[in-house]
Amino acid sequence: MSQGTEQGAQPKPKPAPKDEKKPLFEKLTVATSPHIHNAESVEKIMWTVNACLILPGIVGVWVFGVGALKVILLSVLTAVVTEAAIQKWTGQKVTVKDGSAVVTGLLFAYSMSPRVDWYIPIICSFFAIAVVKQLFGGLGNNIWNPAMAARAFALAAWPFMTVALWFGGWGPAAEYGIENKFVSQPPSEFQAAAVTGSTPRKNIREEIDKARAGKMTDVIPEGTSARETLTVIRERHNPGLLNLLVGTRGGSIGETCIIGLVLGGIFLLIKGYIKWQLPAAMLASALFFGWLLPVRLGLGDQSELLWGAGDILFDCLTGGLVLGAFFIATDMVSCPMTKKGQFIFGIGCGFFTAVIRIYAGYPEGVSYSVILMNTATPLID
Repeated sequence: MSQGTEQGAQPKPKPAPKDEKKPLFEKLTVATSPHIHNAESVEKIMWTVNACLILPGIVGVWVFGVGALKVILLSVLTAVVTEAAIQKWTGQKVTVKDGSAVVTGLLFAYSMSPRVDWYIPIICSFFAIAVVKQLFGGLGNNIWNPAMAARAFALAAWPFMTVALWFGGWGPAAEYGIENKFVSQPPSEFQAAAVTGSTPRKNIREEIDKARAGKMTDVIPEGTSARETLTVIRERHNPGLLNLLVGTRGGSIGETCIIGLVLGGIFLLIKGYIKWQLPAAMLASALFFGWLLPVRLGLGDQSELLWGAGDILFDCLTGGLVLGAFFIATDMVSCPMTKKGQFIFGIGCGFFTAVIRIYAGYPEGVSYSVILMNTATPLID
């Protein structure tokens, strides 16, 4: 009897865990995205981006000399030290090993001229990390791209440095006649100035302004049409396709080597770290509007409004458009999340880049266009 009772006895139910007694809404853990993870990590992605930026940096140092290396080192070191110091001071986990601060330092340095004073990369990299990134909560919480916000800060804080900041120069390379080696045509006075003193974009803008004021008559015969005048001006300052692709020309440190930037961008696309919609939309938009938007040349009744007079190839291969399209606008934190949103974002970046290039006081507009569209990212999302 006792045995049968034991065999037929039902085991006592175990008490339910405390969590099972709670209502459903108290069991759920609500957290921010991402909810699904893969093998990628912030550290892996950031160091891959850094690796893709190495070749343009090497070319920049080779072309511009020790000054470029100094700007890069000061910018990167300041960014890393600032991030580590702030995280340590505020009791956060020090995450400088993830490489995000290095990316910020590199991108800011690449947008600089090798001729800037030593304190500018230090102050601006500190601003990028301390104000634009950490003040908003660190990586993942910043509204604007830190490097481009620092770029805008530099132009606002040191307006007298505008020429050096934007237009650059070959520094030590020019002293050894390297400019003659890379000029595809016999070096005229104008070509030498374009290579050694500033960027082709800057020189073209200056001569267009002279043509508008009627000060090009000593170079361009009177009676030349506005469209022909524009063609002559561009030919004077075009260093040749090879120089534009390789990077042996004037410009900011990391924007001149188009081949290196495109190869790095393609690798990031293959890895899936960036989506093709954003760089494609930005490049297409900037080149289309840069070609379409009108330019007025001439004086008074003789002036002519030229539509569709842009040079698509030249616009693509000069300035910071390629660097911006693949490495700056695609910042995962400050750009939209969806493919459609990135397409809209890219069109906006390209449009504002073209408008600033043509009508504003600067021959380049990538940094300001990215900041403007960063501000619109929540609305786009």
